[in-house]
Amino acid sequence: MKEDIYFLGIDGGGSHCRARLESADGRLLGRGFGGPANPCYGLDLAMRSIEKAAAAALADAGLPPGLMDRLRVGAGVAGLHLPRYRDAMCNASHPFEQLVLTDDLHIACLGAHGGGDGAVIIVGTGFSALSVVDGVAHTIGAHGFMMGEACSGAHIGFAAVNAALLAYDRLGQETLLAELLGRELGGEGLMLANALAGATADRYAALAPVVFEAAERGDAVAGRILREAAAFIDRVAQRLLERDPPRLSLVGGIAERIVPWLAPDIAARLLPAEAPAEVGAIHLAREGIAPAPTSIPETGISS
Repeated sequence: MKEDIYFLGIDGGGSHCRARLESADGRLLGRGFGGPANPCYGLDLAMRSIEKAAAAALADAGLPPGLMDRLRVGAGVAGLHLPRYRDAMCNASHPFEQLVLTDDLHIACLGAHGGGDGAVIIVGTGFSALSVVDGVAHTIGAHGFMMGEACSGAHIGFAAVNAALLAYDRLGQETLLAELLGRELGGEGLMLANALAGATADRYAALAPVVFEAAERGDAVAGRILREAAAFIDRVAQRLLERDPPRLSLVGGIAERIVPWLAPDIAARLLPAEAPAEVGAIHLAREGIAPAPTSIPETGISS
């Protein structure tokens, strides 16, 4: 029966995932959260994070966990633009009635522009960008941790650690970042390196707020890191705008804080996202089929 149909939208990012549960007539019933959903950290972890967010949304709605198998799910997951991860997740078992998968870029664009044409730049744990105009998609970035970008939370956090270690060894400019990161991670020099041994992108991204704090306190090194990140975003925006999208939005965990560092003409072109990415995933769940516009990766973003 119609009243028994539930739609769940999942925004699966590199640090956490968010879920939105709606009734058949579009009423918001509940929200939930889970851990990292990027399958680069492991397929099992990604699926557990999605299921945890779904269970939390059901609980928030006051619905029993036994309804998991009646959920029609649309999920946009970081990393699914790469065939190896997309194929793995599409073949993974799940407890839902339906699971439609795409990458996080598509649901961010769907949410930001109400399901219509537009462009979006994601600056969260990672970086990626997409424009969709007349059904044709053009992508920039989305290469993965520390590859082909200079503006993600992970990149900013990594740059801060690098600068702090250089300052500690007196090979780089003195910076407040050394003190702040030492306080955050419980040590300087080798102890700082020890705290981050084997760290993944989400761990470095969690350090990005430290860079904004240092820059706001006048630290020259932190300011330089953020200016470089903002300049990269400016170039990405210029490439996207060449496609003449009707709207451009900047979203993600560091989006709001990086806007003041952007070129004024780029900042002036940004429009607020109409809805978050999990609402875009609801569009996916209701359509029951993953978007398949022609995707043309962009290259050549340079200084």
